[in-house]
Amino acid sequence: MINNIAKLLQGLFGKKKAETVKPVLANPTVQPPLTIDLTPKVEKQFEVLSSTIKIPDGWSNKPINREKFYNAYRKKFGKLAEPTVKTLEAIIDVFNDKPIPTVKPIEKYAYMLATVRAEVGPKMVPIVENMNYTAKRIMQVWPSRFKTLASAQPYANNPEKLGNYVYGNRLGNGPVSSGDGYRYRGRGIGAQFTGRVNYEKFSKLMGIDLINYPQLAMDEKIGAQILKKGCLEGLFTGVGLDKYINERKTDYVNARRVVNADVPRMGQRIANDAVKFESILREAWEK
Repeated sequence: MINNIAKLLQGLFGKKKAETVKPVLANPTVQPPLTIDLTPKVEKQFEVLSSTIKIPDGWSNKPINREKFYNAYRKKFGKLAEPTVKTLEAIIDVFNDKPIPTVKPIEKYAYMLATVRAEVGPKMVPIVENMNYTAKRIMQVWPSRFKTLASAQPYANNPEKLGNYVYGNRLGNGPVSSGDGYRYRGRGIGAQFTGRVNYEKFSKLMGIDLINYPQLAMDEKIGAQILKKGCLEGLFTGVGLDKYINERKTDYVNARRVVNADVPRMGQRIANDAVKFESILREAWEK
């Protein structure tokens, strides 16, 4: 077992570094040298490994077969980097877990995956709302609150001050002085949620403490669970995917309303990716 792991490390990091780690594998009480660097050249090396990913113990490979999924994904979107695979592994694990939608599960999962890609970008990694804006950009994002450069300037390139001001006394947050605005800024992988009221809601629904530990919303597995539950049960906007993806129709464009009302701007773009993910899932789906 130890020799097999050492061979894997040798393939990733080279023989010298692998030999340095081997004593630690044999005896966990041995401390590795502080100078060891275990960072591989991620994108190139993980691209090779991702075609033969082994399923961790306890993780289901049905109905979505991971190897088939990644092979089909590369055909549609190109190479996979480690951060992307980390998110996809969490999402597939959550998708394979019950409850699985009984009506058009492939289409619903395809739409969720397309939403992640649209919300956080092609790398599909969790993000936290960027509040580090210039005065000019602040005026563009919040035109009703900042009508002049002079009014925006005190908040320019000061994320915490800006977050507390624009989100203070809103979305269940306390006043500006409470720090809630910045503390409960947008986080997530598919549908970022903002404000103390939403952090409280998902804390109760998911059984995790997002109030005291809001950074947990950046965890891929937790984010995937929130994405699935939120889209299926209509927790983001009050409308669930059943309204747009059901036995009568598959409306990927207007399904955007499950997360956001910006259908004219984002609806078709997400729909295009949903069609690609539907194709990927059909290749990977196993009963």
